[in-house]
Amino acid sequence: MSQLRYPEMQNVYFMSNTFKYYHAQQMYYPATKNATADGLKLTGGGNYKVYIRCQDAVGNVNEKDYVVEFDVSKEPDFTAPTIVSTNFGQETYLRYGTNRTDVTLYVNEPSDCKWSTTPLDYKVMPEQNKCVASRLNSLGYYECQNVGTQQIGAFGPGINTTGMNKGDNKFVYFKCQDKSENKNYNKEAYRLTLKASEPLEIETKEPSGIIKTSQQQANLTIKVTTDGGALLNGNANCKYTQQESLKNNLGSMTPFLKTNSSIHIQPWSPPTGRQDIYIGCEDIAGNNAFTNINFTIENDVIPPAIVKIYTDESLQPPVFTIELNEKAVCKDSTDGIFDYETSGNLMISDGNVQKTSTPGSSIYYVSCKDEFGNKLENARIQFA
Repeated sequence: MSQLRYPEMQNVYFMSNTFKYYHAQQMYYPATKNATADGLKLTGGGNYKVYIRCQDAVGNVNEKDYVVEFDVSKEPDFTAPTIVSTNFGQETYLRYGTNRTDVTLYVNEPSDCKWSTTPLDYKVMPEQNKCVASRLNSLGYYECQNVGTQQIGAFGPGINTTGMNKGDNKFVYFKCQDKSENKNYNKEAYRLTLKASEPLEIETKEPSGIIKTSQQQANLTIKVTTDGGALLNGNANCKYTQQESLKNNLGSMTPFLKTNSSIHIQPWSPPTGRQDIYIGCEDIAGNNAFTNINFTIENDVIPPAIVKIYTDESLQPPVFTIELNEKAVCKDSTDGIFDYETSGNLMISDGNVQKTSTPGSSIYYVSCKDEFGNKLENARIQFA
């Protein structure tokens, strides 16, 4: 075991002397070409131990070494590179209208990599589709980048996705060859599936118009439905804000309470007055859609009013009838003033028209209550 304390160890850092969570370090074998002075050099085949200590930003150091022990075989390298993943995994949905997709491969060793849209042998894959995996990332994988419209240096070109229609799949095949003397390359390709989408659309939204309540705040629900998008079924995540300056900034909005589907619901208890709410939705491909909802909350404390009184002569016997200025539930009595909650005869309701259920009297006492609890107390109505 190493007896060196952290300050006594050589200044061989994991690629950089910065504070971070993930650290990776290249090790160079004697046959490795273009090796620089940085990093650890292996002298040949055999057993190795690497002693590691770490120090955090406030000076705390692990007291015991962390030991990495491994063997390097003396036999020639006959193992092809491993494509671990891409920046998308093995499949991804494309944003609607995407004409080119940049892809980064993560490979377990320095390699040259190519791609094609049919499963070809590595040697016959197009040279212009080649990238070089030489840069080690913080997770210990070598990155091979396919970006832009053409091959430039170590960078291969991105994937042309022009002309794809909703529901289309495009398969891209990747193979790599290592830097060893044997030039080992993949026999089986790593396949990436690119899936086309359609625009994401906000199909319906509510509420709107004037909403009345007898309270200082209304209890209502904001509801939005979406259609299309990456999955072609409207599946998306929606957010909202009341700040107009953020109406196109999804990152600064608040997620709906119920979302990640084609129906998005948010309970809302606004005060009286005009309400403006800005809504944005985004699917897994990055398609987005924006809209706004506006409505007005009015505090309704006015009881229903009778606007017309008559007897309906089309019925026999003629029936006492009233019309109100709003929908309500009415009761009447021919005996005199009554308590709405405990007595009275329920009138027959048809919208804002109310008919007595006890015809034949010339005097009626009427009381009505609207949906907000506002009550018209006993109104005495007498026919000559």
